[in-house]
Amino acid sequence: MFWRRWATSIYKYDAEAREGKLSPAERLTFHQQHSGPVIEQLHEWLEARFALKQVEPNSGLGKAITYLLRHWKRADRVSAGSRRTVG
Repeated sequence: MFWRRWATSIYKYDAEAREGKLSPAERLTFHQQHSGPVIEQLHEWLEARFALKQVEPNSGLGKAITYLLRHWKRADRVSAGSRRTVG
């Protein structure tokens, strides 16, 4: 599934940033360049599940997607400058 590729990419980029011992400013730039596009692709994919009627909003998956979209700003912190690591 797409979400697995998303998670793998995000964790990989976070590991690279940690291993590179980047400063907070360098880390922010790195995540904006690498993680940001992946996170945006995930957001578009999630929204498309409902737009294309591929997921029933009342199903378990639909409720999970709704929850994530409702809390998107918090989930998007990695590309917006959070200094926390993903893992």
